[in-house]
Formats: sequence, C-alpha cells, structure tokens
Amino acid sequence: MKSAFAAATLCSLVAAATLLPAAAAGAHDADGPGGNACSVVGSVASPGGLKYTPADGSYVIHGVMDCTSRQFGHGTVSGHGHGVVGCIGGASQAVLDVAWENGAHSELSMQTGDFTYGTGGYGFVTHGAMDGSHVGLMWGREAAGAEFACAADSVRSYEFAGGLGFH
Repeated sequence: MKSAFAAATLCSLVAAATLLPAAAAGAHDADGPGGNACSVVGSVASPGGLKYTPADGSYVIHGVMDCTSRQFGHGTVSGHGHGVVGCIGGASQAVLDVAWENGAHSELSMQTGDFTYGTGGYGFVTHGAMDGSHVGLMWGREAAGAEFACAADSVRSYEFAGGLGFH
C-alpha cells in the first residue's frame, strides 16, 4: 500500500509538471514549440470493480477531447490499463488510442497514479501523429456518493473530467 501511495503521489506531481508547458501553449499547433493542451471528459470501467483497498485489476477508458491545436483540435480517446487499482490509490500502466477528427491516430503509453479522487499520469506518444511527444494527464473522478460506493466495494465505473497535454 505504501508503494502504491508513493507511486500515485509521484505520478500526480509529474503529470502536473508535464501539463504546465502544454497548458501555456495557447493556440499553438501540436507540432509547434508550445504543444497541445486538451480538455477531456469520459468514463472508466473496471470489470472486477474498484475496492477501497488497492489491488491488482484492470480498466477500460472512453472519452472525448477538445484541444488548442488547429491540426489536432478534437479527438476521441479509448484504451485499457492494468496494475494496482483502487478507490483511494493505485499505480498502473495504460495504452490509449486517440482518434483525431482529421483521421490521424496517436497511440499513448502511460504510467498512471490514483490519489483519492484524482488520476495523474505521464508517458509518450509511441506511434502515429505526434510520435515521440511527451504526454501528461490529470483528471478528477466523480465524487458524489463515491465514498459510500467505495466503502461498499461496489464501484464498477465512474466519470472523469480533466486534461491531457502533448509537448
């Protein structure tokens, strides 16, 4: 539990530092010097459910993004991950696919960490559009009623909102 907590805290801090340069990008395109900052909303589902105490598990992600780039301005994100997952902490690896509205795709390899009701992560674009770019993510998880559901070990899915940054 202590290592999962430390990993989750580290991932959140690294993700915040990664997003800052992209968030300052303004209207620059992703291939410019400033990066591409995106807002994202979606859902995460865990077939085995999330428990109060972090444990081995997996999840799938689906969401939509709006970004500052003219070339990569809107996309859908989907993917899966596995690792130590739980309501109040965890650390996992995820592979995400961003399908951009211009027909391009970006495959992301991410290390994520959960800390209470938030997720942070960092990684790289490993294939496709913006190949080699650094990626950071941060989002907040649905909190309304989540404490009760988590204490009852019954969280199977949740909604999230936050951001991804490419630079």
